[in-house]
Amino acid sequence: MTYRLPTNCISNGATIGMRTVLGMLVLAIGFAGTVGRTEAADRYELGKRLQRCEREWQLATPEARARAVAPMQSAVGSFFSLQFGRAARGLDEAWFAVRSTDSPSNEERLAIAHRILLAPRLVDAANTTLKIAGSPCYDVAETLDSQGEFELRRGNGTTVARQAFRWLDLPQGIDLNLDGIGPGDFKLVLTGSVGSLPMELNWVMVSRVDRLADRMAAVERAKSSWPGDASETVRATVDGLLGLLKSLASEQVQETDFPANRLLEHCETLVASQGRSVSTLRELASGQDAWITLARDGSQSPIRLRAPPPAEPNPQSDEKPWPVLFLFHGAGGSENMFFDAYGAGRAVDLGTERRWLVIATRQTLFNNIDCKEILDILHDYFPIDRKRVFCIGHSMGAGQVVRQVTRHPQLMSAAAALGGGGRVGQPESVRHVRWFVGAGEADFGRGGAVNLVRSLEKSGANATYREYKQVEHMMIVQAALDDVFRFFDDES
Repeated sequence: MTYRLPTNCISNGATIGMRTVLGMLVLAIGFAGTVGRTEAADRYELGKRLQRCEREWQLATPEARARAVAPMQSAVGSFFSLQFGRAARGLDEAWFAVRSTDSPSNEERLAIAHRILLAPRLVDAANTTLKIAGSPCYDVAETLDSQGEFELRRGNGTTVARQAFRWLDLPQGIDLNLDGIGPGDFKLVLTGSVGSLPMELNWVMVSRVDRLADRMAAVERAKSSWPGDASETVRATVDGLLGLLKSLASEQVQETDFPANRLLEHCETLVASQGRSVSTLRELASGQDAWITLARDGSQSPIRLRAPPPAEPNPQSDEKPWPVLFLFHGAGGSENMFFDAYGAGRAVDLGTERRWLVIATRQTLFNNIDCKEILDILHDYFPIDRKRVFCIGHSMGAGQVVRQVTRHPQLMSAAAALGGGGRVGQPESVRHVRWFVGAGEADFGRGGAVNLVRSLEKSGANATYREYKQVEHMMIVQAALDDVFRFFDDES
């Protein structure tokens, strides 16, 4: 299908106010790396609310999705202008709008506004009591005089502990008895009534580890005596994971949930291999997420990836090299963004369902991502098919897609730029790559996407443009994913 490019892109939301631009710069520079406790906690809450809205949006009708446009625009604008409380409220309003045409009651608004206050998120399994508190994450005018409940669930969904509470008591904290509950990565779920039905309002991950201090100290000792031929990437990965675990154990809230019990086991496995086993990283990433710090010649790059699970019922298919999907987040995001958001991680699921190796990078305005170098390092650990490499980028990440294809045009099979892109600096270098470019009708990145398509068409490249009605800047990725993967399948 052919889509006519709009001629009024500048007057239809392509421009961004100076305050928003400054906010994007601050987010891109600061939040993709180390952030303070307050910023990380705010990012965590916004991420939870975004995921909740995205899950509801995925199931909604076009009419229901259209109702979310205005509150989502408000939430995105508040985020980029560093007004996190207003951003959280906007995401909650978008969730309400997608769920129903009815206005929520005051009780519903109060319940959904609450955040779970819990630190540390990583504790020794000998601890028998979990202290939990909660409060609204933005200003509300009233208090909620009813009951809620906390449930602690294992990864398989089994509830192992529960505790009812009065909402009025939640700011002071309540105790959840964990006597007899062993190690693991658990989901602490806050439930309450929204309307007439009880439902999950929020959740956080809690990790319990046997002999936590002793095991972390043992990893520290082991990594201090690495053999000279140990892999730089394995060394850097253990260093990065151990630093993360220390932060989780010392009450520092991170931007997302981390399965700390499993990640400590990963550290132990990697130090036991002394950084020499090339199969270890592949095994740890098989069918699950792995946080890896790539390293070569003193340069490091954190990524998050997921490898396909073991092939069943035909294990011989594991011998085939895997296509690769690169994911590039927008301003204010990190390597966790595509795994946790943009449709609650749906791009990653769609990639691994096709038995592709899915890689999300961390980018700021100043780091120098290079897809070829990433593949050169990962080739030692994963069976990579360099003839089938795909990439998706959103907003600032769409610009990163343009840079990567321009830098390594023979590497990419097809590229998707969503909610942005800009002009191609060396158009002759990208002619052989097929492009999918998408933007929302109410997307402030629409002008950048349109400029990219025009630049590609002028260069003679094969470019497909799709505009999505009643979609703004944040939801464009989720709205376009099915079309993007159909486009990739044609190339694959």
